Amino acid sequence: MARRQGRYRVVGLEVDPRRRLCALDGREIPLSDQEFDLLEYFVRNPHRVIPEAELLAGILPATEGEAPPLARYIEKLRALLSIVSPGETVLAAGAEGGYELTAEVMFEPEIWAEGIDIPAPVEAPGYTPYLSGDEDPEDSSKPEKLTSGEPARRRKLMLVLAGALALAVSGWFGWQWLNRPRPDSVRLVVSQMNDQTGELDKALDAALALDLEQSPFLHLASGQPLTTTEAQKACSQRGDDAYLSGDLKRVSQRYLVTVTARDCGTDRELARSRGIAETPDGVISVLGRVGDDLREQLGESSGSVRRYSKPLAGERESVVAALKTYAQAEQKASAGNLAEAIGQMQHALELDEQFAIAQLALSEMYAQAGQHELSIASLRHGWEAREHLSDVERLRVTTEYAESVSGDLNKAISTAQAWSAVFRMDVRPLLALARVELAMGHPELALDPAWKALELDGNDVEVYALLARAQMETGKIDEALGTILLATSHGLDGAELHTTRYQIAVLRQDATAMQQEMNWARDKPAEARFRMMQSEREFAEGRARAGEADAAASAELFRSHGLVGEADRELARVAHIEASLGLVATASDTLKQLPEMVNNGAIAKAWAEVGELEKATAIMQQDLAAHPIATLWQMVTGPEIAAYVDMSEQRPDTAIAELHKAAGYELSSLDVPLLRGKAYLAGKQSELAELEFRRILVHNEVMPLSLDHALATLGLARALAAQGREPEAATVYDAVLKSWKNADPDLPLLREAKQEQARLSPEAKAAATAKSAAKTTANPTTAPVAVPFRLPKPPSR
Repeated sequence: MARRQGRYRVVGLEVDPRRRLCALDGREIPLSDQEFDLLEYFVRNPHRVIPEAELLAGILPATEGEAPPLARYIEKLRALLSIVSPGETVLAAGAEGGYELTAEVMFEPEIWAEGIDIPAPVEAPGYTPYLSGDEDPEDSSKPEKLTSGEPARRRKLMLVLAGALALAVSGWFGWQWLNRPRPDSVRLVVSQMNDQTGELDKALDAALALDLEQSPFLHLASGQPLTTTEAQKACSQRGDDAYLSGDLKRVSQRYLVTVTARDCGTDRELARSRGIAETPDGVISVLGRVGDDLREQLGESSGSVRRYSKPLAGERESVVAALKTYAQAEQKASAGNLAEAIGQMQHALELDEQFAIAQLALSEMYAQAGQHELSIASLRHGWEAREHLSDVERLRVTTEYAESVSGDLNKAISTAQAWSAVFRMDVRPLLALARVELAMGHPELALDPAWKALELDGNDVEVYALLARAQMETGKIDEALGTILLATSHGLDGAELHTTRYQIAVLRQDATAMQQEMNWARDKPAEARFRMMQSEREFAEGRARAGEADAAASAELFRSHGLVGEADRELARVAHIEASLGLVATASDTLKQLPEMVNNGAIAKAWAEVGELEKATAIMQQDLAAHPIATLWQMVTGPEIAAYVDMSEQRPDTAIAELHKAAGYELSSLDVPLLRGKAYLAGKQSELAELEFRRILVHNEVMPLSLDHALATLGLARALAAQGREPEAATVYDAVLKSWKNADPDLPLLREAKQEQARLSPEAKAAATAKSAAKTTANPTTAPVAVPFRLPKPPSR
């Protein structure tokens, strides 16, 4: 018995419940089971506000006593629907709660026998299912020649059979044409356009790249501009599919644009497209249409080309001049001349205020130059002008805005996931996912997107830097070094790679390797950052005077590069470190030299530690109000500051309650488990304090320069002593004093550690000394091993 089934279409998406398939332009979009169930429920119930309780009961039942993250699933679906219907609220919130799918939904029925699929008829382009020409077989207006008797009936039957056979054959060929093999993607190396007119020059290269980058089907190789010969060679070496070459020349009074794609291995022509413009200003529009035609010839579906093809020029005459300046700025940036590049990109925006992609490029240049505030300001301007961006760039700016401006990291993740689902060849959403997961303290979740990014693009230094950092923070030290060496073998280099190498050298206590990295940074813009890392290491070793000297030198280097804000932020961290070491007066002096600062948790913590609780609370309240949806401010930094204030006022229970908000984010800031451990210790809960301190010690690869590792070791010794486990406490106190063997002798925490150790029983100290001697004899380089502690799962998204 047949039963009726079918699929739904909503704003360009195809939702097939029987196959559990969600697709866009024939490309499957991966969804989790819960996300697909939710989407299916909405398309089956459009134009109806569905209460949350109904969704939770029927689609997302709770498990193990935990409520399902409905809001996160809704956010993912909204991000997906915003790709295919930009600017519209397709999944709206009801006035009294619940959600409504407001878009039109079309149902396409499909009749199928029990257990047997019968595909719906498909018409091939250019094919009309009539018997001959444009004649309709049902049209009775034309006379039919008939003869009487059996021969006539036989001839009529034969004609019918012949017509049916013709339909079947035509349908088969049409089906074959529609289902011909198509590549999933094409990797391209784009060479410089040959402008024989000399009127547009580099603007042609920029325009062609921006047009082709809109495609979810193409992957453009990154790197320096290449000649046609260099592009062919690079294409073959990289194992890419094709390389593009093109030219612009005058024909009579008009402009002829030609772009050709050739196979990297055989040099066989794969596609060619041409267009003619009447004026130089019209060349950019014509080039966009040429690019669209080339995409279809290379195998991209016409629906995809139409969907992801926003004209670059629009109706603005200023775009050509702006493009020329934009291209010059990009070339300067590629050559490392950021100062001139920034000036030219600013000029491009003066020429065309709606040139939103230039705002994003300017933000990136400011970030490379270390000018954080200006980078954020440009990113904000780009986000505000996002209606002028293509789909892919709109997804990019939405992700980066959530990551760096609003601080809504869950929004950044859901948008980057939707971005990556459609633009599968784009490495940028994967890099964003890795960055955000690392920022949230989830290095294990950063590994997968970082690996996928490396598979897509092995010529981007940021890919290697993020992968190496994720590997280091998950304890895969040898793999991290291997990743860095692989980047070096490809001729890639950068400060982030050397930062990870320096941190690994610290983990391995390799003084020679540390000095090599410091030598690399000398007289480079990165020297300020490396001097600050050296300062952090010195503080962690108890050498506060050396740490303060290097911090001052670092701040001076930042200021010499015009990065005054960066210098002040680093000195705020120094004040927090000084206060944590018990150098309260020194920390107070450092704080008084700094200006009033916002968006800086370290300065608020330091004010709380030196006893200025009203000032710390005021800064916290101001920053929390300024960042109402910022994940780390609301869940980590704000609670940390409140807990420091509570601890200063002898309220450990209140501090513990505040820090519960940071559950799942502990590795984003080691201050969370450290402060929680101190609060448990102050509240006479030494067993729980021990677990918090061990939480830090088993993750020594996370923030390896942080003083918190040394403070956690001291905290563990105190927790063990409080439990009466004196022999174990004596062993850990020995480890503290060994790590601070070169510490400043008047360091307050060092004096406290020695006094506490002295109060232990002689038997415990003797046992610890014997144990330490035995371990040193067996393996003089082995450090005490902390007992593992299993972290809670990160928050579900």
